[in-house]
This record gives sequence, structure tokens and C-alpha cells, in this order.
Amino acid sequence: MADALTAWIAVTLWLMVASWTYKDNPLFKIATVASVAGGAANGVLVNINNVMQKAIVPILDGSKILLIIPILIGIMFVGVFDQRYKWLARIPTVTMMGISMGAMLTGVMSAQIIGQISATASSLVSGSSLVGTINALIVLVATVTAILYFTYSKEQTGIYGNLTTLGRYFLLASLGPYWAGELGFHMAFGIKFVQIILDALATIGF
Repeated sequence: MADALTAWIAVTLWLMVASWTYKDNPLFKIATVASVAGGAANGVLVNINNVMQKAIVPILDGSKILLIIPILIGIMFVGVFDQRYKWLARIPTVTMMGISMGAMLTGVMSAQIIGQISATASSLVSGSSLVGTINALIVLVATVTAILYFTYSKEQTGIYGNLTTLGRYFLLASLGPYWAGELGFHMAFGIKFVQIILDALATIGF
């Protein structure tokens, strides 16, 4: 019974969302609001449980007193709802943005740029095989020219412009397989949803 109800709810919401392809209508708005509200409610419950289990309980039993610091930082966010204390919310916001940007840039530089170029250069130096060397050379050129394409401090003209154009072609070539993979993922998701519809119809003997 529960599985049948879940299947019919999913089918109903899908039809309500799909109705937007005809024109904007109240059914679409109800489905989107219900989805957002459900996701928000689930997020609130999950976060409250995480705070209770991972912070409040350890603080109360005295095992991790220092966790009171992130709790106080989180409370500062409440200041955004009052103009008098809105400045308090800037402290955790700036702190989180600084830490996130630092960690992200470090990871991106290390893994996607320095690591990529280093691995490619190592393949060129080792020269294990002709095919491997050619492949490493192509990857190296693609990496460098793609980085140059996103460097806007210099006008992209002349030889530099030719290199950035080559980088753009490499980017387009790499986006093709990526979007093909995305299409395959969504097709698999669509097939799964068709199966849900069939299961829902099976509950009424169709």
C-alpha cells in the first residue's frame, strides 16, 4: 500500500510539473512549492538532528566543550533578521566564505591544474611509448591553451589569440562527451520514472 501511494504521488507531481510545458498554471506552482517546502523541511530536520547529536550532546556531557564556538557562530546568523544586529551575521559569513574559497582554490590548483600539468609532463619525460607520448603532449597542449583561454588580462590577438582559439576548440571537444554522459544519465532517470508509472498503473490492475 505504501509503495503504491508513493508511486502515485510521484506520478502526480511529475504530471503537475510537466504541465508547465503547455503553459504556466497553478498545478505547476503547487508542485514546485511542495517540492521546495518538502526539501526545506527535510533539511531543517536533518540539520537539527546533526546539531543535537554532534554538538549539543557532546557539549552537555563535557566531552567536547569547544564545540560551543561553532554553535555561537551559527547563532550569529540569526542577526540577519534584525537590522540592529545584522552586522553580527557578517562575521560567520565572511569566515565561511574565506575558508571555503581557500580550500576550494587550493584543491583546484593542486588537483586540476598543477597535478594535471605535472602528470602530463611526467608522461612526456618518461616516454614509455610513442602513443603515450603523443597522448601526453595533446593533453599538455589542451591544458595550457584552455587555461590561456580563460586568461582575460591580455588581449586575445595574434599568436596568443590562436592559442586561446585552440584552447576553445579543446574545451568544446571535451564538453561533447560530458553532455553525452549527462544525456545518458537523464535518459536512465527517465526510464526509471517510466518504471514508476508502470508500477503505479499496476496497482489498479492496468
